[in-house]
Amino acid sequence: MTRDPAKINFRRLRMDDLPLLHRWRNAPHVMEWYGKQPIGYEVVVAKYAARIRGEQPTQPYLSLYEQTPIGYIQTYKLCDYPDYSDYLALDADDLKGAAGVDLFIGAVDYLHKGLGAPLLVKFMREVVFAPADITCCVIGPEPANRAAIRMYEKAGLKHIGTVRVPGDATPTYVMRIDRFSLPHP
Repeated sequence: MTRDPAKINFRRLRMDDLPLLHRWRNAPHVMEWYGKQPIGYEVVVAKYAARIRGEQPTQPYLSLYEQTPIGYIQTYKLCDYPDYSDYLALDADDLKGAAGVDLFIGAVDYLHKGLGAPLLVKFMREVVFAPADITCCVIGPEPANRAAIRMYEKAGLKHIGTVRVPGDATPTYVMRIDRFSLPHP
């Protein structure tokens, strides 16, 4: 069954969402591309509670279909993570206004229903590009994650380079979209 992208919403992640996030992070379809291995509940709490409390610059959200949580999405200024951003295919001026996004759909019933690209476009429009100083958005899937790459392309992102970030087992397929290149809703 196809789902209606107009029913997508977002809300900030809350502490009472962490059991659900833990379940999703350990789902095989999420672990394949996001984390790669099981993650303990205490690790989820330590990592995401700091974001919820604003102790880390990453802004965590749940993706909702109507009011049903279906996935996780986060954004952050790339300059807040120099160990990562130093290796991306961005010049210094672009980096100042660059935001990153990471996401997954955790609820299996909502996979492959045509929601990915509209969800990402809406999130970029409503959250990522809400601050006036954000000029571009960057996403870095693995080159082998062809389904995600196709979805990001449908959302308007373009490949700008493939880089190897030290400590990462696989290369990063860097994709970018500028604020004024967002597809219309």
